[in-house]
Amino acid sequence: MAFYGLIVNLPGWQFGKLLGVYVFFFYVAAQLIARIRFNQPITAPTIVGALLIAAGGAVITFWKG
Repeated sequence: MAFYGLIVNLPGWQFGKLLGVYVFFFYVAAQLIARIRFNQPITAPTIVGALLIAAGGAVITFWKG
């Protein structure tokens, strides 16, 4: 989990923009733990949810305005 902390905290982003990236990386870490530790499959709803989370994170992070 140290890699996770490094990835979301290393860049010098503003907190509001960091939130979008943070939520996405939290989701990825949670899915990896679910798959590796608990042997839970990645289902279609999980993938669609990941796409929505990634889209939201991208909007928060990269929207200029």
